[in-house]
Amino acid sequence: MSGYESFADFYDILMSDVDYSARTEYLLNLFKKHGKVPSLLLDVACGTGAFSNLMAQKGIEVIGVDASEEMLAVARENSAEMGTQVLYLCQKAEELDLYGTVDGAICCLDSINHIVDLKTLKTAFQKISLFMESGSLFIFDVNTPYKHTDILADNTFVIEEEDIFCVW
Repeated sequence: MSGYESFADFYDILMSDVDYSARTEYLLNLFKKHGKVPSLLLDVACGTGAFSNLMAQKGIEVIGVDASEEMLAVARENSAEMGTQVLYLCQKAEELDLYGTVDGAICCLDSINHIVDLKTLKTAFQKISLFMESGSLFIFDVNTPYKHTDILADNTFVIEEEDIFCVW
């Protein structure tokens, strides 16, 4: 059980404020800046496949991995709607097992923050590294303690959409 059973159906609505296209271009520009645009990209914790699908639309072959079967089911639906071919695998980052190497990897939207145990985080990075070609890039983002203590702090956030009301 991944903890995302019910959440998967609402995830894309809750994340509707994310400009996935702009972030995808940003990621591609980082790869280009370092002369490392991947032909086979690993999208770690791919969720519902937004980045996977946008990268696939750019002509990059993509493997999306996520620990949640429910999120991957939505990702597959999204791929079908977008007409992309993404290989989705249900795997935790720390248990990653691929059939070969990739020449680039991403992990977006602070998904690394969900690995709270240092030993597990090290294992995840080792596994990702194991399946990356030498010299390729792994681009990821994280939230910092500063964001949690000074920006999010004691604030209340409300998302109200037609079928969703979320407060945290």
